[in-house]
Amino acid sequence: MYFTQCILDSFLNSECDIYESLKDSIKKLGASINLTGYSSTEPFFTYQGSYGRLYFTSNRPGGFGGYDLYYADKRADGKFGVAINLGPRINTAFDERTAYFDEENNLLFFASEGHLGFGGLDMFLSSYDINNQTFERAENLLKPVNSSYDDYGFHMSPSREFGAIASNRDSSLSMRKPHCCDDIFMLNTTRRSLTVIGQTFTLNNEGRVFLDSVEITLYRAE
Repeated sequence: MYFTQCILDSFLNSECDIYESLKDSIKKLGASINLTGYSSTEPFFTYQGSYGRLYFTSNRPGGFGGYDLYYADKRADGKFGVAINLGPRINTAFDERTAYFDEENNLLFFASEGHLGFGGLDMFLSSYDINNQTFERAENLLKPVNSSYDDYGFHMSPSREFGAIASNRDSSLSMRKPHCCDDIFMLNTTRRSLTVIGQTFTLNNEGRVFLDSVEITLYRAE
């Protein structure tokens, strides 16, 4: 298990590091993950590659701005290799957080303030090309997953029948004040089928000519 520990200084600035919980001990990860003077947080481990891969969030130098998403591959000796920035299709000049990778479908889910959204942090997904080892353009998960407030921290159940996110949207149950705090919301992730019934035709001087055996591709409107 991987987790984050943060330390606050006298000015309430935090510096976070990622640790690994072993059977009989707790170990702080090495310099490829934790960089002195900067934060590394929100780890998510997947079984990609030979020994696994760790996704995490960091505000280290060399990124695109704010907090960026990185990954590091685990080596045979149990240590992690060089941290790789996920690049401009994922990271922006603003914050990207809470990576979750769906190994079955090769999909990266993450939260972003910089990609076009409804306000605050929105949830996005990006397809991972396992051959080129690149991420595709990020797509907003739209409503009702996203709201005009912060929506982040997507996780999916082992059965993939439902997922969950954290959000401070209007229906949160905080007793303090509206939108001050985050609640956990469940999402139905069951696939839905769509049946389209119609006719295909072309127009010429004689009017409509109906067509047979036509392949139609449906696209989601942007």
